[in-house]
Amino acid sequence: MDLPLVGLIGVIVMLLFMFAGLPTSFSLLLSGMLMIGHIRGAKVAFDVVGTEMFATSADYIWSVVCFFILMGFLCLYARLGEDIYITFYKWFGHLRGGLAYASIFASTAMAGIVGDMLSVASTMGTIAYPQMKKYGYKDILSIGTIAAGSTIGPLIPPSMGFIIYGVLTGQSIGMLFIAGIIPGLVLAGAFTLNIAIRCAIDPKLGPAGPKSPWKERIISLKYGGPIVILFLLIIGGIYAGIFTAIEGGAMGCVGALAIGLIMRRFTRHSFFNSLIEAGKLIGMIFLIIIGATVFSRFVAWCNLSGFLLNSVTSLALDPKVLAAAILAFYFFIGFAVDILPLMLIMVPIFHPVVTSMGIDPTWFTVMSVISIQAGEITPPLSTMLFALKGIIPGSNINTIFNAAWFFVISTALCIIILFIFPPLVTWLPGLLYGK
Repeated sequence: MDLPLVGLIGVIVMLLFMFAGLPTSFSLLLSGMLMIGHIRGAKVAFDVVGTEMFATSADYIWSVVCFFILMGFLCLYARLGEDIYITFYKWFGHLRGGLAYASIFASTAMAGIVGDMLSVASTMGTIAYPQMKKYGYKDILSIGTIAAGSTIGPLIPPSMGFIIYGVLTGQSIGMLFIAGIIPGLVLAGAFTLNIAIRCAIDPKLGPAGPKSPWKERIISLKYGGPIVILFLLIIGGIYAGIFTAIEGGAMGCVGALAIGLIMRRFTRHSFFNSLIEAGKLIGMIFLIIIGATVFSRFVAWCNLSGFLLNSVTSLALDPKVLAAAILAFYFFIGFAVDILPLMLIMVPIFHPVVTSMGIDPTWFTVMSVISIQAGEITPPLSTMLFALKGIIPGSNINTIFNAAWFFVISTALCIIILFIFPPLVTWLPGLLYGK
């Protein structure tokens, strides 16, 4: 049997393991071991697993993941997300749909310090949803807003998706961070417009809340200061060349810890909880990374990328058509597979094909991330929406699905706009990095 065909069978086996309910890390590791054993023998398979476990865990480059995860949990336990929501609530709460605006804006700001979908959704579900419920917002708007706001996380730096993509492809993580800013703001703007139009058509969806005095609005700005400082510390330092992305993550941890201590937000219990929760997530991610590296070794030995490149070349496909096909594939697979394992599996396969066709790698990276996160909030297979049901007590899964569809449409329109107008992605990194 030809090796590329074995590679395709291996991908199918791995996906079957995932759909059967096996944890992602074990699906990758087991399918990789089995298929390597098939083509190279059992001894080589066990040797690869042992080598990759050590090499991956000892690789300095992956420390960037650890630092940004720890920073995110320090910020969560310092309640910075609650602070930024209060700021936007004071300024926009008196408008129709104002609390939904506040949730979107706060999610965007939180993404600048967390960069993780579930963390943003969990925070907004705990803080924003009770407020919207209190003022009579319908669940089809309030829950949809929380789900949509969480998808901004993978685009606004520091994005875990960009970090993983940059590590896998050797691209500048700082440049990817910068490239995600405008698309993230475009997405936030589309969600805001979605809310405004729907509340104009049906004012009962998001009734206006009480108007905060100007004095309270001005005072509330101080709550947003720490997040702005932390964001500028990380992104400004990386862009200015003061430190690398890894050092930026470390500085972010120091900054988040300092802010929490200065504001007296940490108790001994909350501080240790932030370390424990960060450690749990880092451990889970490293298991996935180890499984993915084993599986990627199998894919490389099967020369799956070379096979795809030869197939695409023989078909003489237009690069834009190829890009659209891969992005559509990412979108549909994103229904059931989280962004981290999906990138670890597919980026080593598709990225060489894309770059060889002359497609801008920065643009394609951003488009890949937004396509995957769009899939992650698309019913009915979305793991993110099922997680949201657990975050919001008493919520109905059918209501969550219906609420998400409105924002899936907005996200799809954003993807089309960014696809047609690539400078929306490439202009800012080109301006700042001269590329």
